[in-house]
Amino acid sequence: MNYNFKKNKKIGDRAEKEFKSLCIHYNKEIKDSTFHEDKYKHIDFYVNLKNEMKSVDVKAIKKVYGEYNNDMYYIELINDYGYPGWIHSKDLDLIAFENIKEYNIYHRKEILKFIENEKKNKYKEITRKLHFCDTYSKCILLPKRDIEHFKYYELKKYNKRNTI
Repeated sequence: MNYNFKKNKKIGDRAEKEFKSLCIHYNKEIKDSTFHEDKYKHIDFYVNLKNEMKSVDVKAIKKVYGEYNNDMYYIELINDYGYPGWIHSKDLDLIAFENIKEYNIYHRKEILKFIENEKKNKYKEITRKLHFCDTYSKCILLPKRDIEHFKYYELKKYNKRNTI
């Protein structure tokens, strides 16, 4: 599968901006990460959701088979540069997956433990080749229903203009 990095970066930036706006709207303390934390530790923000600041990586809603999908999450095993993906980031606490009406937030460690305990072949692995370099990333498609019981927090979108 070929992968358009610039297009997906733009979509990701939009989701991060919306997530930050929602946190501010709901009076959640939020701080931007540094460039180094974002690039090397997969941390977009530090957010106080339950009276404790935690690091968060925001994931934009993804298209699966050409349509935005509310039921599947991409779990990055190997990133675009061939390094361990965000699921392995030891400094990252939470993952905020965008859905059509909300952001569902999970503990990264719980998702990692779950996929390590599942059979390797249970989930479809996707390899993406980048246009601008000779590397591949690897992800699995994880059904939301399989990890729904791990949900830490839900951040509702507040109107239709702020959705995808």
